[in-house]
Amino acid sequence: MNRQLVLGFSEYLQSRGFSADDALLTSRLTVTAVDSQVHRVVLESDSPEELRVRTEVVVRQARSMIASES
Repeated sequence: MNRQLVLGFSEYLQSRGFSADDALLTSRLTVTAVDSQVHRVVLESDSPEELRVRTEVVVRQARSMIASES
């Protein structure tokens, strides 16, 4: 797991009112979920175009998940 990404997202969540513990837990869970989705997309995509389209979907879902957490 990307420690810098987790800590950076945790700091962001804390700036939005999360407690330090809740921010760290939420950050770890979110980064893990997105990482898992990206790996699945890469393994299941048959072409560069499909990979691009599916990656865009993952990014939109991650942004939506992040927005709902803040």
